[in-house]
Amino acid sequence: MIPCPRKVLGSFRRFCGCLLLCVASPLGAQTGAVFSTGAPSTPIAWRDYSERLFATPDGLRSLAVYAVAALPDGTLWIGTDAGPHRYQGSRFERITIPGASQHVRSIAQTRDGDVWFGTRTGVVRRAASGLMQLYDTLAGLSAGTVYSLSVSDAIDGTPRLIASTARGVAFFRNEQWEQLLLPPNLRLEGLVIQARARAGLRDELWLATSYGVAAQWSDGQWRKVFGPADGLAVRAVEHFHVVTNDVRTLYAATSEGVYLLDENVG
Repeated sequence: MIPCPRKVLGSFRRFCGCLLLCVASPLGAQTGAVFSTGAPSTPIAWRDYSERLFATPDGLRSLAVYAVAALPDGTLWIGTDAGPHRYQGSRFERITIPGASQHVRSIAQTRDGDVWFGTRTGVVRRAASGLMQLYDTLAGLSAGTVYSLSVSDAIDGTPRLIASTARGVAFFRNEQWEQLLLPPNLRLEGLVIQARARAGLRDELWLATSYGVAAQWSDGQWRKVFGPADGLAVRAVEHFHVVTNDVRTLYAATSEGVYLLDENVG
């Protein structure tokens, strides 16, 4: 049984009744945008941003976009149901994944420069040379469909790729997947993982589920499961977004709007 103590500071409060999506500029400039629907209950501070609509004339093979990633190396990737696309300065280039699903739901880059794609048949690794390799259930993944990818040192102090699937969470070590034990009685539905950096400490991991609860991992164990008693009275938690500032604010995008983690509440 995994210890899951309740005496941890933190509760969620509703931030606004809208869907929040933040896109960072891969060029390091202060560009980006926040798109929302619905009327916010708290004013949103808008920064300078630029916008452009990309479609099939710009190289996109599909307009069904499931992932957007501005990677540390400055490359912008998007994941669609027709494969990953890389931005080439003026248009997108589609990259074909051999021997795997073209449906890309998540994208991450590890510190060796390799780019990883979460697909419906496992995780695909793309080296700088362009060589691709599939790591699926035969490599220890609990299920083929991958909902999210994140790179974090939360597991053992070493930055590792972490994947969430329909059946659990796994981290990549020694060329194979190892399963991360989840909190007791956590239903395995629509799991999405997000890392949050902490100054001088290992990262936290935040796990969203499609049945309305969230879980926090820090210092080698699951610390708390958040639900209605913690202000998170929602049908589904879709994903988390970390705003990098002095306190690294955590937002939860849910079926009922955006929630903010208030860490001053016990």
